[in-house]
Amino acid sequence: MTSVVSFETPTSKSERLHAKLSSPERRRPSPMETKMKLDSKMAAASARRSEVRSAQKEKVRVWSDKVIRQREEEEEGREERRVKMVEKERRGRENAEKALEEVKARAR
Repeated sequence: MTSVVSFETPTSKSERLHAKLSSPERRRPSPMETKMKLDSKMAAASARRSEVRSAQKEKVRVWSDKVIRQREEEEEGREERRVKMVEKERRGRENAEKALEEVKARAR
């Protein structure tokens, strides 16, 4: 009497263990599969690095634009203050001259 053992449905504990340990999920990947997986990981890492670099460049560009805009606004403010000071000084001179003319007119 010969018994036919099927690997589809293992009957003994040792057969089940053998089937489990020799299943396709447990086999070692071939060198080609390992290389492909590694290449895939490296490509994904490279893409992430590229995204990070471009995000950093964008952040620096935005910051730079903001600094330039602030400097321009500060310069405009300084120019406005300078113009106001010049105008105030001019009015002061005119008022001083008027006052002097009034004093001279009263003195005559």
